[in-house]
Amino acid sequence: MTILTEWLEKHEEINFDKTKWTFDESKGFVNCGQCKVKINISLNEQSGQFRISNVTRHLSNMHNKTKENSQGRGKGSKLLMERFATKQQTGENTKNTSMDSAEGSSYIEEVDLLDSAEIPAEITPMQPMQTMDPLSKGFLIADGPSPYGSISKNWNSREIRRKIKLCNSASDVSQTTIEMYFDAIDQFSQLAKTNVILSNQLLALCEKYRSLKAIANNSPTSEEAGSLLKKMLQQSISHSKKKAKGYRYMDEGLNNFCLNTYILGGRRMYEIFHANFKGVFPSPRTMGERLAKFQTFVPEGCVNVNGLVDYLLSHKLPMVVSLSEDATAIVGKREYNSTSNSIYGFSLPLKSNGLPNWEDSVMKNTLDAVRMFSTYKRATVIIVVMAQPLGDGIPPMRICSFGSDNSFTATDVKNRLDTIVSLLKEKGISVLTYSADGDSRELKSMRVMLQLGYVQRNNADKVFPGNTCPWFVATIAKDAPIPVQDTIHEGAKMRTRLLKDHRPMPFGNKIACRENLETLCGLVTKDQHLLQERDLLPEDKMNYDAVSRLIRPGLRELLKKHVPGSEGTIFYLKLMEYATTSFLDKQMSPLERIFRLWFAVFSVRYWRYWMMCDQAYPLAKHFFTSNAYQCLELNAHSLVLTELRLQEAKMTEMFLPWCFGSQQCESYFKALRSFTPVGSTQTNFTVGEVITSRGWKVDANLIATAEGDTHGIIYPRHIAQLERCGGTKRAMEDVEHPSKSQIVSIIKRALQEAKSELNQLGVLVNAADSECFKYDPRLAVTSTLSELENIAGPIVDDCDEPDIEGVSEIDDQLDERDRQDIEMLNLLFDAEFTDFTNRLSASKTNKKTLDPLSVPLELTPFVKIADKNSRLRVVKKSAIIWFLEHGVRRLSNDRTYRVRATSPYVQRQHLIVKTVEKRIVRIGDWCIFKTDEDCPLPNKFLLGRVLSFSLRVGSKKELGKRVLEWAYDGDQNNLGALCIWYEVVWNSTKKEIQSELKDIIVSSHGFHPCETYVCSIPPPTIDPSNSRLFLLRHIISDLYSFVNELLPS
Repeated sequence: MTILTEWLEKHEEINFDKTKWTFDESKGFVNCGQCKVKINISLNEQSGQFRISNVTRHLSNMHNKTKENSQGRGKGSKLLMERFATKQQTGENTKNTSMDSAEGSSYIEEVDLLDSAEIPAEITPMQPMQTMDPLSKGFLIADGPSPYGSISKNWNSREIRRKIKLCNSASDVSQTTIEMYFDAIDQFSQLAKTNVILSNQLLALCEKYRSLKAIANNSPTSEEAGSLLKKMLQQSISHSKKKAKGYRYMDEGLNNFCLNTYILGGRRMYEIFHANFKGVFPSPRTMGERLAKFQTFVPEGCVNVNGLVDYLLSHKLPMVVSLSEDATAIVGKREYNSTSNSIYGFSLPLKSNGLPNWEDSVMKNTLDAVRMFSTYKRATVIIVVMAQPLGDGIPPMRICSFGSDNSFTATDVKNRLDTIVSLLKEKGISVLTYSADGDSRELKSMRVMLQLGYVQRNNADKVFPGNTCPWFVATIAKDAPIPVQDTIHEGAKMRTRLLKDHRPMPFGNKIACRENLETLCGLVTKDQHLLQERDLLPEDKMNYDAVSRLIRPGLRELLKKHVPGSEGTIFYLKLMEYATTSFLDKQMSPLERIFRLWFAVFSVRYWRYWMMCDQAYPLAKHFFTSNAYQCLELNAHSLVLTELRLQEAKMTEMFLPWCFGSQQCESYFKALRSFTPVGSTQTNFTVGEVITSRGWKVDANLIATAEGDTHGIIYPRHIAQLERCGGTKRAMEDVEHPSKSQIVSIIKRALQEAKSELNQLGVLVNAADSECFKYDPRLAVTSTLSELENIAGPIVDDCDEPDIEGVSEIDDQLDERDRQDIEMLNLLFDAEFTDFTNRLSASKTNKKTLDPLSVPLELTPFVKIADKNSRLRVVKKSAIIWFLEHGVRRLSNDRTYRVRATSPYVQRQHLIVKTVEKRIVRIGDWCIFKTDEDCPLPNKFLLGRVLSFSLRVGSKKELGKRVLEWAYDGDQNNLGALCIWYEVVWNSTKKEIQSELKDIIVSSHGFHPCETYVCSIPPPTIDPSNSRLFLLRHIISDLYSFVNELLPS
């Protein structure tokens, strides 16, 4: 041992510290106390070779050495390995096999003598270490040793298999070693030095990689970069050293972004991105394959329950949804689909469950197609049912869709809803609300579900026991979905009613009309009123952005300040705001929502009762539509029922009223019309396109866009939609939900405030509140659907499946429909179609021995049909449908109603009356009109502000035509003007006209004959302190010349 120690100390390359180096004789290793590395030294008794390990590890730690004095490290390591691993001469130390201390000392001395001399001439290379037997299942016996210590005995576990694989590969003598690549590296380096082009390419590649790394890691802007940019940089860096075939796109967020780009921009745009962002955007073919993952085929009229369950579970959402149903017009084209072997575009008869049977559209032979064309009507609309998970920002999912001719009943609506709710309940999904867009059949079904107006006899059936809230007249079953009408449609209906000039809405002494808003637009600039020109056009009915601008409180303040007599319009705009924001404002408390909605309900009830007191204002002409009123009543009751049900179930976090509507369907229809290929002008679609192509794109876009929040990718329009109307779901956190007693109190307060404001407008009723504010019992519905009439016409008659085997037995007693079928078949026999018999027979190969013609053709896209020579031929089913299809109704590509824009602000200023004169009378002018002879006023004239014109006598179409102006010298004397009237006060003492105007209270508003027109005057001045009107002095002096004869003598 001493001799070995001295030898090791002589070699500086080994660098053992004498004070810290020890030799464990019992265990057989040299221990360096400084670097803690153990150099194992063992002797193979059979071969006589030394086995030395961990020398390289010790040399790598070369403590107390610098780069200058450690150049011989490789040489020393090689010398050590050669001298201790060399097989000794024959006969030397063959007997010294024991490792006792005595024999060990003599053995070491012999080695030392060898080491102290020169290296022997004959050095035998070290033999390979004896390899281990490959591990197998045998080592996992109950009492056997484990090569890894305490491990699991599960042979099939991935961790165990991986460890065994690594162990076996490490002991394989034929495994690849790093030395094998040294020659190749040297050759490659030499080639790079001699080949300038290759050298430049290598430098460019290295520079590119260093640049990307610098941008990703060292650039100061990388921390400020968005999540999407960082993802693109990371993916570009990871692919920079790979070939195109080795690209792997594993970032889910970036993949969703690429999929959205593919859908929204189209394939042409995506090809540009793919070509210029190598390694970031997958190939268009890959995107097409990923889009195909969303192509879950759901037949027409079937409910995708399993898809909804997977959707909720994958996003960790509660198993509670809100359903909505709506329909939109389509291109009525009938077309064959080979996937389902059926024909799309028919209005299939509805079954007892309210849904069509898609098997009725399966085409097995030519006679099936002929019978469908002669029996089923063409579909004119597509009905879509959406399921909205109760989570803000989570997109809805289409679960059912089918074509229809829009001829179904309220009973069909109820049966369809019951079927869907039952199917969802079987999978553990409950339905909280069900919404629609105000369709009369759906509305009637909802009124029956709520038993709206039906008086409950027992306290157990009442929401509020006893007589605590007699104005609340609705109840619903415990597990039934709560019906809700879409709030945006409600606001749009109220706006459309306001813009109808020929049907004024009186509120006592005031009138709500469009003219007040047009007058305001002429008095103040656009930066104050914020209205757009199309906001006041009645032709654009579904313009909810106009509703949001009209209900602004600032607009009502401007009307109060600048437009006298606009109190009726101000109050109506307030009703619009309360009816819509109670559902859509995300920052409003539940108690405030209930107050606003019930304020609107009580105001309409009281206003309606006032109109019904006499025949001055028929409801059909001066009230807004019954549909809008019933939707308002239904929403007010449903809001309270929803709040109470969620409180009882302790799920108040799902009180998201802005999700209770049919806008999910509207957004889906809008996306269907938008997702067309680049360059295509076809915005409309067929039933087949929704079910087989476009619908999949919309489904994929909705999901990928919503998941952008999770992956940190911003979609501006999606964020804007979430932040609309006061923020996201965060606004609903920590919200206090009211008790029943608080709800009753707030409903009573809404009643009193509604009555007070209407009384100020002149809506006065001499009756008790219990009579004025009660729900009209004549509008109540029965508790069953037995008396529901067919609103949209009769149901399409059901047709039995045609008897194919009996076709040859046709005789003279066939009805007219069968005769038409025969005529159509004869036309098909005479038609020239491509025969695919030979092509299908030639498609057989060695690997495919099945003759395509041997497969039942009713399951394939082909069908057999005889020609005029009675010879059978194989024809494509799509060709048969193409031949039978005719008269397709195309929708206009331009869905915007083209209207004439109103005049701009500067031009309207020139139309304002500046002097007292006779001129063309326009809406908004202040005019003098003669009164009737029996008028009790001292003056024989009145001052009126013209609100609208209408024919006094004419047809319904003529009366509904809008008249914007009237020429006093024209021949149109059958015209009347609706005005807000004021009295010009005559001072009998001073014999002069006073400047202050006096309001006139009228019993009823009507159209005054325009032929009594005297003159027009400039608008009076408004006193902002008390809102009184005054005429300026120069106006009064100019007025005498026109009204001198009409003044009192």
